[in-house]
Amino acid sequence: MKDYNQALHYEIFVKEEYACMKQEILNAKTIFDIGGHMGYFSEWCREIGSEAEIHYFEPLPFLIEEAMKCLKDDPKIIWNTFGIGAKEEEIRFLINREKTMQSSSMSSFLNPQGEEMLVQMKNMKQYLSSLEKGRGNPELAKKEEVFLEDIVVKMDIEGMEFEVLESWGEEIFERIGAMIMEVHLFDPEKIERYQELKEKMRQHFPSLEEWISPYNQGILLVKVTK
Repeated sequence: MKDYNQALHYEIFVKEEYACMKQEILNAKTIFDIGGHMGYFSEWCREIGSEAEIHYFEPLPFLIEEAMKCLKDDPKIIWNTFGIGAKEEEIRFLINREKTMQSSSMSSFLNPQGEEMLVQMKNMKQYLSSLEKGRGNPELAKKEEVFLEDIVVKMDIEGMEFEVLESWGEEIFERIGAMIMEVHLFDPEKIERYQELKEKMRQHFPSLEEWISPYNQGILLVKVTK
C-alpha cells in the first residue's frame, strides 16, 4: 500500500510545492499554517531559514501528535488544536485514515466516506481578537499588534476554503501580506464561487497567480500578494 504521508513529505521537501512563496516566508514575522496536518509545511519553513512565529491550526488530534514529534521543541510554534472555519462551532469531519491529508468536513470523490469525528472550529476574526488582547499584558499586546501585520497564510483545508474566505472581511484581509492556498473546483457551483472569490481577493491583492495540480485538474494552487 502506498504511503501517502511519505508522498506528501516528498512533495513539500523535495519537489518544494511551496517554493513560489519562499521569499514571502523568509521575510515574514508571522505565518499562519491553516490545515497544519503533520506539520510538514511548518517544518519546511524552518528548513529554508524562516524565523517567523508560526501559528499552526489543526483539529485532528492524531495529526497534531505527529506534528509535535518534529516541532514540539520549537518555541516559536503556537499550537492551535482547532481548525479555522466560518464560525465557532463543532462540526463533523470525515477521516480518511489512508490519505489523512484528504480528511475534511466535505464529502467528494477524494473523500467519499470515512470515520466520523467531531472537531472544534473557530473563526479568524475571533482568533485575531484573542491575540490582540495580549492575555491582559499591555506590552505583549503591543508586540503582537506588530506581528499581526503582513501575515503570510498557507491554507490547505480540502474544499472548506470557500466558506472560510467568503466569511473574511476587510479587517482580516488587511492583516494578510501574502497567501498560498489549495482550491478545489470539482463541480460547477465551486467554479462559479471561485470566480466571485477571485474578484473579492483582487480588491486586496494586486497579484494573483494560479497553478493547476499535476495530479488533478480540479485542484488549483493559488498565490496572492500585495
